[in-house]
Amino acid sequence: MRDFKTNLALLGAAVRRRQERWFYRHTMHLPASPATEVALPITTPAAALAAIERILARAFLPFWTTKCAPDAGEGYRLNHDILGRWMGRRPQRTVAQARTLWFFAMMASSGDDPARDRALAQPGADFLLHRLWDHRYGGLFWEVRPRSGLPSDSRKHLFAHAFALFALSEYALASGDGVAARAADATFEVMETRFHDPADGGYREVFHEDWREIADDRPGLLGVAPDIKLRNTHMHVLEALSVYYSLRPDALVRQRLLELLNILAVVAIRPDFPTGSEEHRRNWQPLYDDQSAVSSYGHDLEYIHVALQAADALGDGQAPPLELFAGLFDHAVSYGYDHERGGFFATGRPGTSASDCSKIWWVQAETLLAALVMFRRTGESRYWHLFCRTLEWIVCWQTDWERRSRFLRPPDGAA
Repeated sequence: MRDFKTNLALLGAAVRRRQERWFYRHTMHLPASPATEVALPITTPAAALAAIERILARAFLPFWTTKCAPDAGEGYRLNHDILGRWMGRRPQRTVAQARTLWFFAMMASSGDDPARDRALAQPGADFLLHRLWDHRYGGLFWEVRPRSGLPSDSRKHLFAHAFALFALSEYALASGDGVAARAADATFEVMETRFHDPADGGYREVFHEDWREIADDRPGLLGVAPDIKLRNTHMHVLEALSVYYSLRPDALVRQRLLELLNILAVVAIRPDFPTGSEEHRRNWQPLYDDQSAVSSYGHDLEYIHVALQAADALGDGQAPPLELFAGLFDHAVSYGYDHERGGFFATGRPGTSASDCSKIWWVQAETLLAALVMFRRTGESRYWHLFCRTLEWIVCWQTDWERRSRFLRPPDGAA
């Protein structure tokens, strides 16, 4: 008779197989679009720029600027099905609201309609400050209920604060809004006084609403126990601090940037493979062994451009060695890239073929940024080749050309 652990392992394997079959049907066997509206293959910078602009103009911006526009003090409308139909109000999370605010703030500083994008960004900043900010204990709730604004999950997580700092800093830079700049200052202060770990470096990740420690060691937010330090979370803190440093080039912000650059380049890199370690004890001891080690190809690629962005913000040659980035990139391409169909897989054990062969949107996005910055740093054509091939995969399989016309209508229920 099989024991409980064996049955659990078999059940987990069955679930993974089912997930892989679903992703295979939905990401690899889709029929080719009859009209991608982009000339393929992409081989030149002009062709790549034309493809990106076409995606933004015809498939991306029409959805985000209409369907996701702020909803009467209720935050951005983010609960849509695959056809772009809004499915009603749900609890609003700081992470999703802040990411959307960052997008409109970035578009306000670099897009072709800054007035429109600033108008879409400002309500997002207001929602963070008035509905998601805890005016009693400080910091940001993980999630609040629609309409009432009462917290549906009052825990305080570093991941949410990183994205809030990222978004508020970008919005303050794009708009000159002093309220947003002061809100970014307040968010950084909370991260410094509540989350930063002066004993072991980096940041602790989650607390109760009133900043008490969470004693329960069961997996919680982000799927890990409260005392775990995640590489992913700390990469987003590094990303946020890089933008905040452009807003406030203070000595303490610089110190935290250098601290995280060192942790992510040395402590959170496996010594035996050029790939990162994902989970760590509070003292940064990695939580992996031969049976549980996992490489996240998206995180390895993401780290490349996030670290180089931080080094550029510091402006004095503080970047980790380029050989580290080349090794991370090569490992991801060798084991996580689909050389037959294109696109990057999700995860796998270090030094072996991918085990989770789903192709997730954000992994492809990180690939574009990593490949482009590596090409600009080295001039090596292999990085440009991967950038072009990944962009082609996005054009052919990920961009929803068929249903783009649905996004040109006003949001459901709008006049």
